Amino acid sequence: MKNKKISLSLIAHHKNKKKKQQQRKDIKIISWIMFIAISIGVIAKHDLKTIQPTMASAPEYSLFGKLPESEDRILDPEKKYYYLLETNENFRNYINSIIVKRNNPGNLRCGGQPSSTCDNGFANYKFITFGFRGLIKQIELDQSRNLTLEQFINKYSPPHENDTPHLINRAEQELKATRGQNINEFDTIKLAMVMTKQEWSIPYPEL
Repeated sequence: MKNKKISLSLIAHHKNKKKKQQQRKDIKIISWIMFIAISIGVIAKHDLKTIQPTMASAPEYSLFGKLPESEDRILDPEKKYYYLLETNENFRNYINSIIVKRNNPGNLRCGGQPSSTCDNGFANYKFITFGFRGLIKQIELDQSRNLTLEQFINKYSPPHENDTPHLINRAEQELKATRGQNINEFDTIKLAMVMTKQEWSIPYPEL
């Protein structure tokens, strides 16, 4: 009888020991899950903060040096773009509002654009600021080709994929222009905002 009590006591002790070991394992697992969840949250929060790097934090800033006193002194559209990001809250909020696939507001095809990779034939940018800059650079390239607004829209949104006549009419209204005008006559950033609106229906601010 005494031996039976000892055996039962040992069994109970063993069960209790295993239960405590399992509890410790559970606590470790829960701790790891919490650590991973917190880490993901921190990363996500960091990404939300860095998805729109301002001029001061963008790596290209060092190319421009000190901010000019006025955007009117900026002839280069890319420099004007970063100047507006840094100084114009409405424009910065607008860029922050562009949440699109591949951070590619212009829906540009792959062409070896800086700060991008290729994803199923389309340029894939790490940040929306880089994607919008890519659109600006594409428009600058087409401006150098002396395209009219009609030629530009036809090239950008070809009839076999889009309702091109409708898009030309919309662009005329947005820019208060005619289809025969050379796109060199338009502000590059304004044209980029118009094209982004045509692609994604995202309204833009008046600058």
